[in-house]
Amino acid sequence: MFIPALPVVEAAPTARFFVAVLSISQLIVFSAVGPMIDLFGGIPIRFRDLVVLFAMPPRSRCC
Repeated sequence: MFIPALPVVEAAPTARFFVAVLSISQLIVFSAVGPMIDLFGGIPIRFRDLVVLFAMPPRSRCC
């Protein structure tokens, strides 16, 4: 959680706030994905695939 915040220690307060919110939201999303993997263990999906889906822009996710 602290690694993304290290490069912006001396940045503007707005940039530090943005990085903090982004880091915390990523932690929340990935902590919610862990139990989902356990519940749907029969679905063949790798953690790498979940990271790619999380990083994709919203427009390329929908039909």
